[in-house]
Amino acid sequence: MNIIDIILIALLAVVIGFAVRHTVKQRRAGGCGCGCANCTGSAACHGGGASSANDDHP
Repeated sequence: MNIIDIILIALLAVVIGFAVRHTVKQRRAGGCGCGCANCTGSAACHGGGASSANDDHP
């Protein structure tokens, strides 16, 4: 292994570390980052329960 390999591995480790850090911070903030429009688990993320047919009546 030469110095270039070590530098590339270290750089890759830093990039992966930042990606993991970003994902963990985003999860702690309460989201997955993919949007809720088509998400089947949006009720679990936002604390809502299962909807029923009578939910849209006041």
